[in-house]
Amino acid sequence: MANDRPPIVGTVGRNSGQIRMKVCDNTQQITIQPQVEVTTLPTTTVYTDESDAYNRIPASGRERQTVCHSQREYARDEDQDGFCEVHCNTLEDIRRSKIENCQSFRRCFTNSQRCGNTFVN
Repeated sequence: MANDRPPIVGTVGRNSGQIRMKVCDNTQQITIQPQVEVTTLPTTTVYTDESDAYNRIPASGRERQTVCHSQREYARDEDQDGFCEVHCNTLEDIRRSKIENCQSFRRCFTNSQRCGNTFVN
């Protein structure tokens, strides 16, 4: 990896609370797409930022909802009920707190935390 802050791909089940995180070599679609498919059910709605790396998620049968960070959008209330359904803040906050609480970043994310075939929803 190029530095001591490698990219992390992850999923969080909004209903189950299950978390799957994995250090990866890059944030390209070819790296991210398989992890999304391994850790989510085909009926899952996947919430992401606007990165092109997620563009093929709908081709896997999953719905994709996005927020546009480049437009300073971080959460959106789709149905005007006062609750912002569309956001990717949960995973970003988990990553941040995990990194801040680790003395050795690389030791915290090892192959022992591989995603396997467990789904989150």
